Amino acid sequence: MTATANAVSVSWEMGDGGVVECDGPGTPYTPDAGLKASPDCGYVYARSSRSQPGGVWTVLGTTTWEVAWQTVGGGPSGVVETTASTETTVRIDELQVVTQ
Repeated sequence: MTATANAVSVSWEMGDGGVVECDGPGTPYTPDAGLKASPDCGYVYARSSRSQPGGVWTVLGTTTWEVAWQTVGGGPSGVVETTASTETTVRIDELQVVTQ
């Protein structure tokens, strides 16, 4: 049997009440992108996570996958949809710009 999985969408619960719905897997970060905004699926925190337990936001990501499978030799085939979730934490500190 062979199977191919494609990320159809990703839903992010950002921990501060924000939710981001992304078509497809999004664009992986690369160092040459620097501080540029995501071209297709980004989020900007409006406040620090300092007041939260442990000083962090808990972020939950849920990916919806479409898996196409086929039996080798031309037998049965099909497509199934499944989800997978994971969570992590992010620390967001306050940023202040001072100009003179």
